[in-house]
Parts: sequence; C-alpha cells; structure tokens
Amino acid sequence: LAWAGIVFAAMLDMEALVFGQDIPLWGRFETSITNDRAYANPFTDVTLNCTYTRPDGTAVTFFGFHDGDGNGGQSGEVWRIRFMPDHVGTWSYTCSFSDGTPGKRGTFRSTSTGAKPGPLRADPDNPRCWLFANGTRFAPRSYILEHIFAIGEPDVRRYAIEYFFGAKHKFNLCTANLLNHIPADSPVNYEGMSYQYPSPNQEGQYTAVKGNGLLPFVFSGAKPLFDGGSNVDWTRPSIACWTNADKVLQELESRNTVWFNHWGMIGYNWANTLILKVPPTARESCLRYWIARLAPYWNVTWNIAGEWDEIMSLAELDKTGNYIKQLDPWNHPLSAHSLKTTPDRPWVDYRIEQMLAGNISDPAQSAELAIKDYSNKPVYAFETSWEGLPIEHKLSPDLLRRGAWGSMMGGAFFNYGEGFGPTLTFGDGGAFRFLEIMHDFIYGLEYWKLSPSKLPAQGKPFMDAGSLCLANPGQEYVVYLPLGGRVTLDLSAAQGRFGAKWLDPRTGTCQEQSPTSGGASRTFTAPDTNDWVLHVRKFWAFSRARTSG
Repeated sequence: LAWAGIVFAAMLDMEALVFGQDIPLWGRFETSITNDRAYANPFTDVTLNCTYTRPDGTAVTFFGFHDGDGNGGQSGEVWRIRFMPDHVGTWSYTCSFSDGTPGKRGTFRSTSTGAKPGPLRADPDNPRCWLFANGTRFAPRSYILEHIFAIGEPDVRRYAIEYFFGAKHKFNLCTANLLNHIPADSPVNYEGMSYQYPSPNQEGQYTAVKGNGLLPFVFSGAKPLFDGGSNVDWTRPSIACWTNADKVLQELESRNTVWFNHWGMIGYNWANTLILKVPPTARESCLRYWIARLAPYWNVTWNIAGEWDEIMSLAELDKTGNYIKQLDPWNHPLSAHSLKTTPDRPWVDYRIEQMLAGNISDPAQSAELAIKDYSNKPVYAFETSWEGLPIEHKLSPDLLRRGAWGSMMGGAFFNYGEGFGPTLTFGDGGAFRFLEIMHDFIYGLEYWKLSPSKLPAQGKPFMDAGSLCLANPGQEYVVYLPLGGRVTLDLSAAQGRFGAKWLDPRTGTCQEQSPTSGGASRTFTAPDTNDWVLHVRKFWAFSRARTSG
C-alpha cells in the first residue's frame, strides 16, 4: 500500500506537470510555496529563486517574495512566485530557496485568449511615442490621482478609478504614490486637510476620504518620520500595504490603465522638509521586493525617486538604475523624477519634466522644453502645467490649456494635475474638457508619424525664432497659434491637394477652409485672436488613426 501511495503521488505530480494553469499572454502566473523554517527576517535571510523555461527551451531567471500569511498578514510561512509569460505555449518552472529548503516545480500554459498588451516600449520608428510589447499603440492621457493607494475607503477608491479611467473620463495613465505617509483615519493631505473624491453614491457629489495608514515598509508610531524615515524598517516590506497595492493595480489593469509612481521606489523630498527615503544599505533588498512583486504586471512603469536630486547623488542614481535593469526581465520603462528634467543616462527609458512647479503657461516655453529634453526617448510633461490657485504657483484652466498644447506640440505627452486649493477636490477642475479636445484631436491623427518642426516667423509668431508645429512633411501639419494670426506653410516640395481646417481648442468645433494644393507656400489666417489649431493634411491621407488610447 505504501508503494502504491508513492506511485499515485508520482502520477499526480506528472499530471500537474502536463496539465498546468492557462494564463493569458502577458498575464500573470502565480503560485504560493510554504516554508516553515524560522527566519529572523524572512525578507533578507533567504531568497526564493526560480527558473522559467519557455516553450522554445530558452530560460528566464526570476525570484519570488515573502507574503506573510498569504492574506495580508505580516507573519506567516507563505512565499509567492509571480511571472508574466511573453510566449504562447507550455512553460515549466522550478524554484528553490537559497538555504536549501525545497521549493516547487510545475507547468502552466500561456494562451492568446484574453492576452494582455505587455509592458510599454518606445516606438523604434518614432521614439517620442509608445508601443506595448504586443505592438499596439499607447496614446497616453495622464492624470494624477495622487493618493489612490492611501485612501481607506475601498468603495470610493474603486469608484474614483472607474470615474477617471473609464466611465466619466478617458485617462489611461494614472500617476499615484505608493510611498504614502498618511496615518490611518487621517485626512489624505500633507497639510492636514481632506481631499474630496467623486462620490460613488450620487453623481456630481464629492466625499472626503481618510488614509489607510499603509506605508510599503513596516514602521513604528502613528506615521513615518520625515527625517528620512528613521522609524521605518526599510528591510521589512509591509504585507498589508503590498496586498492593497495589488488590488489597486488590478483595478487599474481592468481599465487598461498604466501606473506611474510619482514619488518613486526610493523616496522623495517635498519642499526640503518632508524627507522620506530608503537608505543605501537597504536599497537592494527594497528594490528586489518591488520588482518580485510588481514586475509581473504589464501596466507598471518604474520611477526611481521623486525629485531624486534632493536625496541622491548622480552616482547613486546610476547605480540604482542599472540595478533595476539587471533585476527586471521584462524591461519595464524606467526613469527618475527630478526638480528640473531627467538626465539622459543609458538606463533611462523616458524623460520626466518638472519645471517652475507646474507653472508654465507659455506654449512656446513648454514646447521648447520638450524639444530640448528629447533624446530618442519619450518625454513626459509631468509637472510643467498644473491647474490650481495662483498663490500655489499653479494655473487657471485657460493657461493650463496653452501650456498643455505647447508640450504636445513639442512632442511630449502631458500629465493633468488638478485638485489643489481651495477645495482640494479631484474632479472639479476646469481643464478636463480642454484636455479631452486636445487628446481626441492629436490621437485621432497618425500622431506617431508627426514630429516637431520649425516654421518661418510670422507677424504673430508662435516663437520669436519662428512658429513651431507637428509635421509629417509633405503629408500633414498641425500648428498651434496661441494668439491667432497668420501662419505660412512651405508646401513648395509637396504634391497633390490638401484639406485644411481650424480647430477651436476651447470648444472642439472646427471651421473648414478651402482646399489648397502643394507646389508653393500657403498662408492661413486664424478666425480671431484666441488660440487656434490649424490642421492641414493631404487628401489621400485622410484616414482616422487607430490607437489603443
């Protein structure tokens, strides 16, 4: 009977190896492993190493993570492995602990049914633009829902994600912080005031939210100390916080929304007073946990730190960036948020702009900044033009519209920040419609073929040195005129007939112009002295672009 039991167990094991789970391509395979050995610190005393073998026989090495009791509790014997398959077919895996404790082996199948798009990549044909790993385009519409990981009301959190990234608005890139510092049941604002979120109970109403007290690492006391985090144990991830992060990321994923982590993986320094950062001695273990737990999500991007230049040297930044690249087998886009603009380093995949505390209202300035920062990598106009009160050095909706158009005309993608005083309300900003018009227009074109292009100076020039537009020369031109006036396009080298229209960026309405032809320079006059967008396109090219955005 004993021998029969062994044979039966072996048969079950073989069956498991043959009949594994079905996982969508670029989805997440996940399984848990129990390790009942006692460790002083299970996050650092042992590692769970895993080898995944593709259907073609090539292998990917990755690692697992300690998950407490497996249900959000800090203490327990549960470890977990996660993996994102990049090929269709049957995969096998083998994992083991670094101290010799037995691990696990098995198989799973990756299928095209329900396939996810995969991580973001710069478009090789126009690196200002994004593609997903499956080749579909990503047209970023970015919005800052700052403390979505920190609010303690799950129903409000879920509704807010649906509101901004689904039902009410069309945003598909969520900027939000995981390194939160909000105590449980405290107002979700560093000034001690309550942010207002759209209410799930009544359309047009808002509700105050309080914090959940979750920092990604264990700390003592009511909240982390802003002396660098001296009461934080940076070597012990908080399982409750990471379990909550999983829920938020899955909610964003279900709405095809990518996440940008505003304050970064290492920390931040807000106005030289609120310093919270992972010390150098804990950074490798910290980053391993970040990546083991979150890299198998297709919809994440990496940001090393918020305003890194206040808390890290350039040498530290390079060391950290290279280490993340070494750990992440899927090569998620990596960058770092600074006070001015991200340095162009080999590990940088996209550039992040912060300038004048988000107070750029001059479209020429924001366009020039985006062009200057471009280095064959996408440029993220993250904190260049934000809405808010003048006392906060933020902009009115009209001024924000102008700054946003400048960033887009410079080839960057734009982030909308609103919800600053006096109401601290997410969703009551005045620029939502303006940005919807801008995004619908630009992303309705074959925008991936357009690049910034200088034009001759006009009577009311866009810039002193000449106007600036997005162009696919000889085929399509988009010109933003902040004060109306005239603009001349040099179509002398172009052939064929061209259609032209003026877009009102305030209302979204268009005024068609008489067709024109190539072979000469052509002058167009805006309807009035407000800001207008001129669109000129060759007739045969009039086909609506297809994008994921």
